[in-house]
Amino acid sequence: MRIRLVINYEKEGAAEARARIEALGDLIEIVTDHPDAVVVMGGDGAMLHAARTYVDTDIPLLGINLGGLGFLTDVPVDRIEEAIHLLARGEYRIESRLLIAARARDGEVKGLNDVIVYTKIPGRAVELTAWVEDEYICRFIADGLIVATPTGSTAYSLACGGPIVFPETDNLIITPISAHTLSVRPIIIPAERRIRVRVGRKGRGAWLIGDGQEQLELKPDEEVIIYKYPRPVRLIKLLTTKFTDTLRAKMRWGGREDA
Repeated sequence: MRIRLVINYEKEGAAEARARIEALGDLIEIVTDHPDAVVVMGGDGAMLHAARTYVDTDIPLLGINLGGLGFLTDVPVDRIEEAIHLLARGEYRIESRLLIAARARDGEVKGLNDVIVYTKIPGRAVELTAWVEDEYICRFIADGLIVATPTGSTAYSLACGGPIVFPETDNLIITPISAHTLSVRPIIIPAERRIRVRVGRKGRGAWLIGDGQEQLELKPDEEVIIYKYPRPVRLIKLLTTKFTDTLRAKMRWGGREDA
């Protein structure tokens, strides 16, 4: 199997992890062009960046965790050799994950986790109005608004009170950030529906942010269209990996079945 390595060398142990993969040269060939798979070594940030980079190629991604939480890079570093053996033997499954994009006047951002419209000045709220297609949803004053994918439902959206959604579902989650009202709550909509968000006329505008890594400025009274990207991100998952097990391991969710 031909693999390309994407490594965050700022992570401790990155060079050692690469050497361990290179030592498995009888199983895989490390290439820079036309790989069968991309192995991402780092934290979730590295995987988010790789997802946006490779989404249009249909090349699947395997994440090896050199960071902290590692919700997307869910293969622990001590299982590198096992993971590469399974990859070479084809003993894995491919999960297609929804990616979203947001189009504004000055460009576009993408997100595997989420797209956020956020106040330009921390500590000063922004007025936002949201529609799903042409159906009015809400107007509120808040720090911002998250549109999360099912993959991103366990990220910033969860911290702001949004629900956990199984990653294979085809939905988007709209979650307000510190809304100054009791009447606005997270809402789940079909992923095929487009979301339109308008920044209030007053104030200094907002930021449009994709996965916390891409950023565009939004002017007062500017609108942004958020929609399901036409191609999914393809993630390689070992056959033993289960979403609920990852929730328990990473977030201590749900307790033990035999408790």
